[in-house]
Amino acid sequence: LDEKKQTYIQKEIYNVIQRQVKNKGPNKYIHCIWYCVNCATNRFEDSEIQFLKKISSFTGIGKVPIILILTQCYNDEDKNKMIKELIKSDIDIDNIIPIVAKKKKLLIPESQDPITISPYGFDNLLKVMENKLPEMLKETQTNYQDVLIRKKKTLSMISVAIGTFASIIIFLSPHPK
Repeated sequence: LDEKKQTYIQKEIYNVIQRQVKNKGPNKYIHCIWYCVNCATNRFEDSEIQFLKKISSFTGIGKVPIILILTQCYNDEDKNKMIKELIKSDIDIDNIIPIVAKKKKLLIPESQDPITISPYGFDNLLKVMENKLPEMLKETQTNYQDVLIRKKKTLSMISVAIGTFASIIIFLSPHPK
């Protein structure tokens, strides 16, 4: 994606998360972001790194965990290379999960028989989500409380301002003798 589209998507992600935090209550929060990268392409763009760094550094909405899912991981060498590259990129990612979604037959030049890569990784994703969910919910509750405190603080400041303004009006009003 070009930079303009990335900026638009970042803003949309932020707005959705912020809307859920402000209006929907903890049960409707976005507790996690899954970001999928095709491992078969054997590359992770600098623009994707910057995109994820931006998303992971959103302020005002609390930390939303990011789980990076490597899709189409048919080759261990490519998968390991991608994982190392992602770790080296210093993005605030909570987990990296390699996945193959459906069975695939691959032709090997040295062999006449294709090899079959069976689906894998979903069980790991489920375990990560199962283990992380209580942690995410706790984080969400903290974020929710922070939002409520900010709202209460704003409302109290407005109340004080209204009270002060009313006192000034009463003080400056002509009093009967």
